[in-house]
Amino acid sequence: MDSTIAQSNRIGRIGIKTAQPVAGMYYGGFRSRYNIEEAFWIGLDASVDVLYANYIHEGSNKRALVIFWHKATLYAVEVCLPYKTPLDGQWEPQETSGKEMRERLASGEYERWEGIKDFIDSLPDNT
Repeated sequence: MDSTIAQSNRIGRIGIKTAQPVAGMYYGGFRSRYNIEEAFWIGLDASVDVLYANYIHEGSNKRALVIFWHKATLYAVEVCLPYKTPLDGQWEPQETSGKEMRERLASGEYERWEGIKDFIDSLPDNT
């Protein structure tokens, strides 16, 4: 993984099925790119385009899902931890694809994530 993914603090944007830039979709405890950086104790490189981010509490657990583009590659960070465990040190992006996310959505793995269906539906077929 390119070490520049987590370095600086700038807002990311990307066009999804349109020529116009679209701001990232933020839900739950994530309201901005800054919230992600603060929660994970990272700084995101300017070339990272945050597309979807959600941070929720479920009973005694907390969950975070962040999906982003970096250098023409789609990545996801998905974390589930006990409520009192901090997110710092948990930023471990995994390469993913629109096809893989569609399969996870169809299998019910993403059902807890608000707005994820609309986000995945907005991805180009070739991602």
